[in-house]
Amino acid sequence: MGLKEDFYELPPSKCLLGGFLICVVYYFLVFNKGADVSDSIQKVQNDINDKNVRIQEVEKAMSNKNSFEAEVKALEKDFTELLKFFPVNMDMNNIQKDITALLNTSGLKVVSLKETVVQHRFPGYLENGIDLETVSDFHQIMSFLTEITKMNKVVDFRAMEFNSDGSTDEVSKIKFKMQFSVFMQDPNYVKKPDVDPQGGGK
Repeated sequence: MGLKEDFYELPPSKCLLGGFLICVVYYFLVFNKGADVSDSIQKVQNDINDKNVRIQEVEKAMSNKNSFEAEVKALEKDFTELLKFFPVNMDMNNIQKDITALLNTSGLKVVSLKETVVQHRFPGYLENGIDLETVSDFHQIMSFLTEITKMNKVVDFRAMEFNSDGSTDEVSKIKFKMQFSVFMQDPNYVKKPDVDPQGGGK
Protein backbone atom coordinates (compact mmCIF):
# COMPACT_ATOMS: atom_id res chain seq x y z
CA MET A 1 0.00 0.00 0.00
CA GLY A 2 1.39 3.36 -0.94
CA LEU A 3 1.71 6.55 1.08
CA LYS A 4 -1.16 8.12 -0.77
CA GLU A 5 -3.47 5.22 0.05
CA ASP A 6 -2.37 5.29 3.71
CA PHE A 7 -3.16 9.01 3.89
CA TYR A 8 -6.66 8.47 2.56
CA GLU A 9 -7.34 5.73 5.15
CA LEU A 10 -6.39 8.03 8.11
CA PRO A 11 -9.27 9.19 10.29
CA PRO A 12 -10.13 12.90 10.16
CA SER A 13 -8.61 13.61 13.60
CA LYS A 14 -5.23 12.27 12.54
CA CYS A 15 -5.44 14.15 9.27
CA LEU A 16 -5.94 17.42 11.17
CA LEU A 17 -3.06 16.62 13.51
CA GLY A 18 -0.82 15.77 10.60
CA GLY A 19 -1.78 18.97 8.81
CA PHE A 20 -0.99 20.99 11.93
CA LEU A 21 2.40 19.34 12.28
CA ILE A 22 3.15 20.07 8.64
CA CYS A 23 2.19 23.75 9.16
CA VAL A 24 4.45 24.02 12.21
CA VAL A 25 7.36 22.45 10.38
CA TYR A 26 6.74 24.71 7.36
CA TYR A 27 6.65 27.79 9.58
CA PHE A 28 9.98 27.04 11.19
CA LEU A 29 11.56 26.06 7.90
CA VAL A 30 10.21 28.95 5.83
CA PHE A 31 8.60 31.78 7.80
CA ASN A 32 11.16 31.72 10.60
CA LYS A 33 13.83 32.13 7.94
CA GLY A 34 12.22 35.46 7.18
CA ALA A 35 12.66 36.51 10.80
CA ASP A 36 16.32 35.44 10.70
CA VAL A 37 16.86 37.47 7.54
CA SER A 38 15.18 40.48 9.16
CA ASP A 39 17.46 40.15 12.21
CA SER A 40 20.51 39.90 9.94
CA ILE A 41 19.46 42.99 8.00
CA GLN A 42 18.94 44.90 11.25
CA LYS A 43 22.36 43.82 12.50
CA VAL A 44 24.02 44.96 9.27
CA GLN A 45 22.13 48.26 9.48
CA ASN A 46 23.32 48.73 13.06
CA ASP A 47 26.89 48.02 11.98
CA ILE A 48 26.56 50.57 9.17
CA ASN A 49 25.21 53.18 11.60
CA ASP A 50 28.08 52.50 14.01
CA LYS A 51 30.62 52.86 11.21
CA ASN A 52 28.98 56.10 10.04
CA VAL A 53 29.25 57.47 13.58
CA ARG A 54 32.92 56.49 13.71
CA ILE A 55 33.53 58.08 10.30
CA GLN A 56 31.88 61.30 11.50
CA GLU A 57 34.04 61.26 14.64
CA VAL A 58 37.18 60.78 12.53
CA GLU A 59 36.12 63.57 10.15
CA LYS A 60 35.45 65.86 13.13
CA ALA A 61 38.82 64.99 14.65
CA MET A 62 40.54 65.70 11.32
CA SER A 63 38.66 68.99 11.03
CA ASN A 64 39.74 69.96 14.56
CA LYS A 65 43.30 68.91 13.73
CA ASN A 66 43.29 71.04 10.57
CA SER A 67 41.83 73.98 12.49
CA PHE A 68 44.43 73.56 15.21
CA GLU A 69 47.27 73.41 12.68
CA ALA A 70 45.91 76.51 10.93
CA GLU A 71 45.77 78.38 14.26
CA VAL A 72 49.32 77.29 15.09
CA LYS A 73 50.56 78.53 11.70
CA ALA A 74 48.75 81.85 12.23
CA LEU A 75 50.33 82.21 15.67
CA GLU A 76 53.76 81.38 14.26
CA LYS A 77 53.28 84.04 11.59
CA ASP A 78 52.17 86.61 14.17
CA PHE A 79 55.10 85.70 16.41
CA THR A 80 57.53 86.07 13.51
CA GLU A 81 56.06 89.47 12.68
CA LEU A 82 56.28 90.48 16.35
CA LEU A 83 59.96 89.53 16.55
CA LYS A 84 60.68 92.05 13.79
CA PHE A 85 59.92 94.75 16.36
CA PHE A 86 62.55 93.23 18.70
CA PRO A 87 65.70 92.94 16.57
CA VAL A 88 68.71 91.04 17.87
CA ASN A 89 71.11 93.66 16.56
CA MET A 90 70.24 97.34 16.45
CA ASP A 91 72.45 100.27 15.49
CA MET A 92 71.43 103.24 17.64
CA ASN A 93 73.06 105.63 15.16
CA ASN A 94 70.60 104.42 12.54
CA ILE A 95 67.74 104.76 15.04
CA GLN A 96 68.71 108.37 15.72
CA LYS A 97 68.91 109.03 11.98
CA ASP A 98 65.39 107.61 11.55
CA ILE A 99 64.08 109.77 14.39
CA THR A 100 65.81 112.85 12.96
CA ALA A 101 64.13 112.19 9.62
CA LEU A 102 60.74 112.00 11.36
CA LEU A 103 61.47 115.25 13.20
CA ASN A 104 62.34 117.00 9.94
CA THR A 105 59.24 115.63 8.22
CA SER A 106 57.05 116.89 11.07
CA GLY A 107 58.76 120.30 11.08
CA LEU A 108 60.16 120.18 14.63
CA LYS A 109 63.31 122.12 15.44
CA VAL A 110 65.71 119.82 17.29
CA VAL A 111 67.42 121.30 20.32
CA SER A 112 68.91 118.05 21.60
CA LEU A 113 68.79 114.38 20.65
CA LYS A 114 70.99 112.00 22.59
CA GLU A 115 71.20 108.41 23.75
CA THR A 116 70.92 107.81 27.50
CA VAL A 117 71.53 104.92 29.85
CA VAL A 118 68.39 103.39 31.33
CA GLN A 119 67.68 100.46 33.59
CA HIS A 120 66.84 97.27 31.73
CA ARG A 121 63.38 96.56 33.06
CA PHE A 122 62.57 93.38 31.12
CA PRO A 123 64.75 90.23 31.27
CA GLY A 124 65.88 89.13 27.84
CA TYR A 125 65.62 92.59 26.29
CA LEU A 126 68.02 95.52 26.07
CA GLU A 127 66.49 98.96 26.56
CA ASN A 128 68.06 101.86 24.70
CA GLY A 129 67.04 105.27 26.09
CA ILE A 130 66.77 108.45 24.04
CA ASP A 131 66.21 111.98 25.31
CA LEU A 132 64.69 114.47 22.89
CA GLU A 133 64.19 118.22 23.19
CA THR A 134 62.53 120.28 20.46
CA VAL A 135 60.82 123.60 19.85
CA SER A 136 57.65 123.49 17.77
CA ASP A 137 53.93 124.10 17.76
CA PHE A 138 51.28 121.70 19.01
CA HIS A 139 50.32 120.32 15.58
CA GLN A 140 53.94 119.53 14.72
CA ILE A 141 54.37 117.65 17.99
CA MET A 142 51.24 115.57 17.36
CA SER A 143 52.44 114.83 13.84
CA PHE A 144 55.80 113.61 15.15
CA LEU A 145 54.21 111.40 17.82
CA THR A 146 51.96 109.89 15.19
CA GLU A 147 54.87 109.13 12.90
CA ILE A 148 57.12 107.65 15.59
CA THR A 149 54.44 105.11 16.51
CA LYS A 150 54.67 103.81 12.93
CA MET A 151 58.29 102.75 13.36
CA ASN A 152 58.90 99.01 13.10
CA LYS A 153 60.34 99.06 16.61
CA VAL A 154 58.81 98.85 20.07
CA VAL A 155 58.93 102.38 21.47
CA ASP A 156 58.06 103.14 25.08
CA PHE A 157 57.30 106.80 25.90
CA ARG A 158 58.63 107.12 29.45
CA ALA A 159 58.10 110.86 30.02
CA MET A 160 56.86 113.96 28.21
CA GLU A 161 57.05 117.64 29.15
CA PHE A 162 55.38 120.60 27.44
CA ASN A 163 56.40 124.19 28.20
CA SER A 164 54.60 126.95 26.31
CA ASP A 165 56.18 130.33 25.57
CA GLY A 166 53.03 132.01 26.93
CA SER A 167 51.35 132.75 23.60
CA THR A 168 47.67 131.94 23.16
CA ASP A 169 47.53 131.49 19.39
CA GLU A 170 47.54 128.06 17.70
CA VAL A 171 51.09 128.44 16.39
CA SER A 172 52.64 129.37 19.74
CA LYS A 173 56.01 127.71 20.23
CA ILE A 174 56.27 124.90 22.73
CA LYS A 175 59.43 123.51 24.24
CA PHE A 176 58.78 119.78 24.05
CA LYS A 177 60.89 117.25 25.95
CA MET A 178 60.46 113.52 25.68
CA GLN A 179 62.21 110.49 27.12
CA PHE A 180 61.59 107.20 25.36
CA SER A 181 63.12 103.76 24.90
CA VAL A 182 63.66 101.44 21.97
CA PHE A 183 63.99 97.72 22.67
CA MET A 184 66.03 94.90 21.20
CA GLN A 185 66.59 91.27 22.13
CA ASP A 186 69.51 90.50 24.41
CA PRO A 187 71.63 87.94 22.49
CA ASN A 188 73.50 86.99 25.68
CA TYR A 189 70.42 86.38 27.79
CA VAL A 190 70.08 82.93 29.32
CA LYS A 191 66.85 82.18 31.14
CA LYS A 192 67.39 80.90 34.67
CA PRO A 193 65.65 77.59 35.47
CA ASP A 194 62.53 77.83 37.59
CA VAL A 195 63.02 76.70 41.17
CA ASP A 196 60.13 75.38 43.26
CA PRO A 197 59.65 76.59 46.87
CA GLN A 198 61.11 73.32 48.25
CA GLY A 199 64.40 73.87 46.49
CA GLY A 200 63.98 71.55 43.53
CA GLY A 201 64.18 72.60 39.91
CA LYS A 202 61.39 72.06 37.42
